[in-house]
Amino acid sequence: MAKDKKPRARRPKPLLAAAVICEKVLEDEDGAMSAIRMIDTFTIFHPPGAFSHPDARIHISLKALLAFKSGEVVGERTLRLVLRNPARKKKDILEKTLPFQGDEKGVNFTLNLELKVKAPGGLYWIDVLLDGIRLTSMPLKVYLQAVDPVGDQTKPLHKESS
Repeated sequence: MAKDKKPRARRPKPLLAAAVICEKVLEDEDGAMSAIRMIDTFTIFHPPGAFSHPDARIHISLKALLAFKSGEVVGERTLRLVLRNPARKKKDILEKTLPFQGDEKGVNFTLNLELKVKAPGGLYWIDVLLDGIRLTSMPLKVYLQAVDPVGDQTKPLHKESS
């Protein structure tokens, strides 16, 4: 005879209000946060030959803004961010304990993102986990574009045909 399964009481989770990659985060005196130039695509213009060595990387610096609302949660929860590169390799980039105070009270968190991009670029993901449960994933598509070293720096060397 099968045992009756008792429903497990679910542990309340904070609510994720925002998870964005941007160029800059401003924090006002009252704690209000502003994400400036939210992006999910980033183009790197580079000189020809910048990636001639297989270990060559270009560094980019961005920000991430995460905003939570406590809801029913009172107490600490562990935030973990995991970067997945285009080759699907994972790397933990942050683990931090966040304090939640319940109700509408929130916890905002900013992170400096330092990526080392290699050719040919590609799609990066940042997984947002709270107590080991993935709440969301933030995409960042990185394009690498060679430019004419003489003349217009934003003019691509090769045009793609569509």
